[in-house]
Amino acid sequence: MGFTPEAAVDNWSGYIGDKERMEQAARMVEASERLVLVCHVRPDGDAIGSMTGLGLILQEAGREVVMYCEDEVPETLSFLPGTAGVVTALEPSAVEGATLVVLDCSEKTRIGRNAQWLFERCARVVVLDHHLPSAPICEGMEEDHCVEYVDTSVCATGVLVLLLAHVLGWPVGADAAACLYTALLTDTGGFRNSNTDELALAAAHALVRLGARPYEISSMLFNNYPPRKFRLLALVLKTLEFLHGGKVAIIQATPDMFKAAEARKEDTEEFVNMPRSIAGVEVAAFIKEIPYGQVSVSLRSKNWADVSEIARRFGGGGHRRAAGFRVSGSASEARIRLMEAVEEYFDTHEAGQDG
Repeated sequence: MGFTPEAAVDNWSGYIGDKERMEQAARMVEASERLVLVCHVRPDGDAIGSMTGLGLILQEAGREVVMYCEDEVPETLSFLPGTAGVVTALEPSAVEGATLVVLDCSEKTRIGRNAQWLFERCARVVVLDHHLPSAPICEGMEEDHCVEYVDTSVCATGVLVLLLAHVLGWPVGADAAACLYTALLTDTGGFRNSNTDELALAAAHALVRLGARPYEISSMLFNNYPPRKFRLLALVLKTLEFLHGGKVAIIQATPDMFKAAEARKEDTEEFVNMPRSIAGVEVAAFIKEIPYGQVSVSLRSKNWADVSEIARRFGGGGHRRAAGFRVSGSASEARIRLMEAVEEYFDTHEAGQDG
């Protein structure tokens, strides 16, 4: 039996932006005997960490839980408790009449091919996320059937799960704490990103007191990379290019590079942060083409630039300092279009900035 979050931090309620909405979400979860937890495709540490963390909390509370992601759990996150129970296929009997909890994702399209199928069969929907949606999931649905708690000021969805546990008054065991700590650690970039605020550190403090082990988790995340990751990185760094007087840095990965390095999509995690770490760089971009003809672009900024504005030009989105988008075509074609958009952004926004 784990301790409740109150065992570590006294003033959790002060961190909840919309108390009424969070209480609605908590009531819906509490009233549910069967729940299906889902996260976005190409899951990261926050997606998997928040999903498994909530799954373990719910199981401890006696609920029947299914955890689903269209894509497999990345190898780098497979050490987390509960990941062995994450499925990539669903039986209709597990979904019919259940409550669907969508984590780290507030747009149906990011759930994957089965999104509509899930929404048609589940009785209720709860959304916990910290990304600004372009089309809210609950739009057009009755309030007693769908509750969205989206707070873009919170650093990670795993922290929202911790706040939900506080409202429910349910215990958080050491295994669940490890999952939620991983969510927090990865989405703050190891507490290096600008979203590392008071709540982030309070949540970290709470999760350590609840049983998370920082060194062990950090070691598994950051000191356990497969060799193929560095074979790919060596090829990617050769594509490094600077624009706008060194204030923009772009790197890219092509299908041929993945093949030569025998690498996987998940091996590129954190690549975009490397060009951002260069002195003088304000905006970093990582262009990844895999499979052929399908390109994803990750954008990061250091001080003043709002990269979500650039991403929205291509139908994407995200946060001010971390955003992305996907387009069809080759990495080279995407690079040309991106370079034009970034140059235009700097030409219209840079004046008067200190970055």
